[in-house]
Amino acid sequence: MISTTVLWFILALIVLGVEMVTGTVYLIAVAVACATGGAASWFGLPEFWQLVICALVTIIGAVLARNVRHRRQPEAEELMHLDDGQRLFVETVAADGTATVRYRGAPWVASAETGALTPGFWVIARVDGARLILRPAS
Repeated sequence: MISTTVLWFILALIVLGVEMVTGTVYLIAVAVACATGGAASWFGLPEFWQLVICALVTIIGAVLARNVRHRRQPEAEELMHLDDGQRLFVETVAADGTATVRYRGAPWVASAETGALTPGFWVIARVDGARLILRPAS
């Protein structure tokens, strides 16, 4: 029969394999927790304490992963707004108040943030999906 220690480490490897397929950072914490449960088993602790240690390491690892993820979010937020403030030229405006503009070598649908779009220079206020929301250039 397989020992409890080996079962813990097999479980840790299985969870780590699932994490590699899914890319979920939280499963790394679970894999480390299972390995810690295996270490507790190797040191001869009863199954109850193995499970308690595994649960505590899972909670601590999930909290750490969450904190790391939230710490990186401002960088991701900056990347989402790279286009804000870029100038572009509107040549013609359609009857519905939108315009097709060339930006980054591709056609984009643009509309005014407030008021009506007119030909001339505009600044990107934000990107709304596949639409550029523009404000007048000052």
